[in-house]
Amino acid sequence: MGDLKSSEIEKIIWTGRRLYEAGLAPGSLNALGKRLVPDGVMVTAKGSCLGFLRKEDILQLDNNGKLKGSAGGQPCEDAGIIRAVLRERQDANFVLKSKTPYIAALSCKGRRFMEDSKWLLDDVGRAGFVPYYRPGTAGLAGAVGQVIKDADIVFIERQGAVICACDERSLLSLADSLESAAKTLFILNAKYPDGVSEG
Repeated sequence: MGDLKSSEIEKIIWTGRRLYEAGLAPGSLNALGKRLVPDGVMVTAKGSCLGFLRKEDILQLDNNGKLKGSAGGQPCEDAGIIRAVLRERQDANFVLKSKTPYIAALSCKGRRFMEDSKWLLDDVGRAGFVPYYRPGTAGLAGAVGQVIKDADIVFIERQGAVICACDERSLLSLADSLESAAKTLFILNAKYPDGVSEG
């Protein structure tokens, strides 16, 4: 556990539980991270379910990504992405890698569909898109880090989305709004396959 404070641990456990209860963190498909002051980050362990996080599921990484403390678990596969986002966005303190049903499905539709859907996604937040990279690689983390400079949401082709926010409540709101917007896009696409006019 290293020198993580109980208050910091409780914040990420609370956030994970609220995401899970809202249907925004199914199974063990998601990852959550939080900035630590003065440096480093904490991330969820590989294979953990955000709705049932235990203290031992919260791991601390230093600025070089090395595990601190004597925790037995391994960092989540998306730890590199979380670190990259927090490095590039000094205004953000929380990062969620989300694979909810509609967000994951939307990430499979490709950049063109995202651009055509900008009229609705812009109501949620600034959204960007990263093409497919192998999960867990430095290349993927670097690509997300570049795009997140000008976005709050980054869709990764076939891998869901990365969401960042200044605090836990803002993260919950953004994740909820994004899943709702993604669901709306699929409903509209089924009803109006030729597209919906912005006017």
